[in-house]
Amino acid sequence: DSDRTLTILRPCVIFGEGNRGNVYNLIRQVQSGRFVMVGQGGNRKSIAYVGNIAAFLARCATTATRVQVFNYADQPTFSTEELITTIRAALGRSAAIPWRLPYPVGLAAGLVCDKLSRLMGKQLPVSAVRVRKFCADTAIDTTRLEASGFIRPFSLAQGIERTITHEGWCSSYG
Repeated sequence: DSDRTLTILRPCVIFGEGNRGNVYNLIRQVQSGRFVMVGQGGNRKSIAYVGNIAAFLARCATTATRVQVFNYADQPTFSTEELITTIRAALGRSAAIPWRLPYPVGLAAGLVCDKLSRLMGKQLPVSAVRVRKFCADTAIDTTRLEASGFIRPFSLAQGIERTITHEGWCSSYG
């Protein structure tokens, strides 16, 4: 049918109000004061605020293009360091990250926790897989999305602030 359209959206990690995924867990750890930065923090992380994805999907629903395929991530792509300092700022904290471990030390701690986890038959919050994922580059190419002319209604910092405010944590969001 020539009147039909198809939009395929391949999003990266999505966060926002009420979501209990990876970004929520990271914000919660930073908020609690238990967060330890592993590695130098230069690795790039693509993330997307749910309000921006909803706006993009609404725009796609009114586009007459027959078939569209997009990788979705909000821009700019933050380094892990930038993501943590943005979260800290939204929580009203200094940008300085107080606890840091070099990657080899963090990975060794993850491997020890893996062995303890197997011995105890209980999953621990630290593992080698989690350390590797945290320190991995997960940036995705959004060239086609950027070429579409879509303007995101929220910056990543605003999305983080809105999420923090929704959770009732301290925030500088007004």
